[in-house]
Amino acid sequence: MGTRLRRIVLAVTVVTSAALSCLLLRDEPVPTLPDRDELSMYLLLIDRFEDGEPQNNHASGRLDNRKALSVQGGDLAGVEQRLPYLKALGMNAIWLTPVQANVGGAFHGYWIQHFKQVDPRLGSMEDLRRLIKSAHEMGMRVYLDVVCNHTGPLIGTVEGGYEWNDQGYTLAWHDSTQMPTPEVLQDLDLYHPYGLVKEWSDPYQILGELPGGLDDFRTEDPRVLAAMIEIWSWWMEQTGCDGFRVDTVKHVDMAFWHAWLKAMRQHAIRLRKTDFFIFGEVFAAEDEKCASYTWPDAEGNRGFDAVFNFSLATAVRDVFARKQSVHRLVESVQNLDLYSEEARGSLLTFVDNHDKSRFLAAAERDTTALIRALGFIYAMPGIPVLYYGTEQGFVGGTGPDWENRECMFAEGWKGANPSGDAFGLTGRVARRLMELQELRKKYHVLRQGDLNILHEDTLANVLVLSRHLGDARAYLLINEGDAVSTVSLPGDPDQCEQWPTRFFASRTDGDFRLTLPPRHVHLMISDPDLR
Repeated sequence: MGTRLRRIVLAVTVVTSAALSCLLLRDEPVPTLPDRDELSMYLLLIDRFEDGEPQNNHASGRLDNRKALSVQGGDLAGVEQRLPYLKALGMNAIWLTPVQANVGGAFHGYWIQHFKQVDPRLGSMEDLRRLIKSAHEMGMRVYLDVVCNHTGPLIGTVEGGYEWNDQGYTLAWHDSTQMPTPEVLQDLDLYHPYGLVKEWSDPYQILGELPGGLDDFRTEDPRVLAAMIEIWSWWMEQTGCDGFRVDTVKHVDMAFWHAWLKAMRQHAIRLRKTDFFIFGEVFAAEDEKCASYTWPDAEGNRGFDAVFNFSLATAVRDVFARKQSVHRLVESVQNLDLYSEEARGSLLTFVDNHDKSRFLAAAERDTTALIRALGFIYAMPGIPVLYYGTEQGFVGGTGPDWENRECMFAEGWKGANPSGDAFGLTGRVARRLMELQELRKKYHVLRQGDLNILHEDTLANVLVLSRHLGDARAYLLINEGDAVSTVSLPGDPDQCEQWPTRFFASRTDGDFRLTLPPRHVHLMISDPDLR
C-alpha cells in the first residue's frame, strides 16, 4: 500500500507541476511580433558580426584575423549583445546564416557536416534559444538558414578527378571518420556523382557540385526528402524560430520543394506557429524563373511563401550605381504579376547580399547613390533586407564573394569600418536608413499599397511611381538624369510628408509641380487618417 500511495502522490505532484507550468507560461507576457507586411529584415553572417564569447573562437576551424577565408570569431552571443543596435536601426527581423556544425574551417555556415548540431565556434543550442527569446522580447523575429541541397566537401571519387562528367563517378569518402550526420546521410547512393558544375546555364548541371566541392544530394530520392523533413522539423521544434530562409533553391527539383514545404507547414501548424514564413533563394535575375517557385503544383501544394527579388536588385544596381536607364526599374516592376498573388507583397528586396558585391563597390563608393537605392527599395512592395555593414558604408570588393564578408567588429578581417564606429548610428547612410524605417512603420501605404507607374521619361531618365491604399497616397519620384526635371502630381503638397528633405511645390489647376535636382530620389506621402 505504501509503495502504491507514493506512486499516486508522485503522479499527482507531476501532474500538478505540469499544470502549474502551463499556468505560469500562460501568465507570461506574449511578445508582440511584427506581421509579415511590417517586416524589415537584417542579414548577418554570424562569424563576421560580433565576437561575444572569445572562449569559443577555436572550438572548430582555424581562427586567423588576417585571412578573409578563415574563421573570425563572431558568434550567437555576439548577435544577442547587439540586438539593441539592430532595434535602434529599425530592424524587426533577423536572418541568421546557418548555425549547423560545418566542415572544419568553414566560416560562412553553408558547408554543413552535422545537420543537428550547433557549430561549437558559434555557441550552443542554449545560446541560440536565448538569442531567439531575447529577440522576441524586443519585438524581433528570427529566421534560420536552411540547406537541403548539399553537405560540405566530404566526398571524392575513386577515379581521382571531379570535373563535370554526365556519365558519373564512383564516389568515396575523403575520410571515413569525417562523415555527415545524422547517420542516414552516410549512404553514398544519396549523392549525385557528376562532379562540379561547369556550365551554369545547363539545367541538367544543377545536379552537380557547387564551388568548393559541396556534395549534392539526390533530392529526388525519397530517403533524402524524409531526412530533410525530419532534420528541419527538429530545428523548428528546438529553437522557436519564426521561419526559414532556404538556400540554393534552383539546384533542387521542384517536386522535392512542394513535398518539403507541405511537411514544414503541417509541422508548423502542429506547433501552433501561425505565421511560419518560408522564403527561398532562387539566384537568378529572370523573373519568370524566380516566380515559378512561388506557384502551386498540379495537386495544389503551395510553392514558397516568397523568394528574393534578384531581378529588382539587379535593376536597382544598374540604375543607381551604373547610371543606366530607369526603364530597367519599369521592367522589373511590370514583372511582379508573374509571381503568385500571395508572394507579391512578401518578395524580399535588397541592394546587396553575401553572394553579390556590395552596392558601394559597384557605385564606386558613392554613398549618395546608395541612399537613393535604399529610398527606392524601402518605398517598394515587399520585405526590405539589409545586408550587415551596408548601413555603415562597407564597400567590399568586386571579385569573389568573400571580399564582401568583412567583420563588423574591429578585431576581425577588414573590421575597421571606413566611417569609424562599426556599430554607430550617426553615419549618413545609417541616419537616412532610420528615417526610411520610420516612414515605412508610420505609413501603411508603403507596406500594403498598390503600385502603379505614373510617368516615365527615358530621355530625361525620370520615373514616377505611386502607391495607394484607400485615401492614402505615396509618390516615389526618381530623377537619374543629369539635369533638373519638373514633375506634376495630383493632390495637396502641404498635406504630404517628404523625404529626404522638403521641397517647395507650386500649385496649378488642382495639381502641384515639384522640381527635382539631378540624381535624386524623393518620397511624398499623404494619409488623411494621420493628419
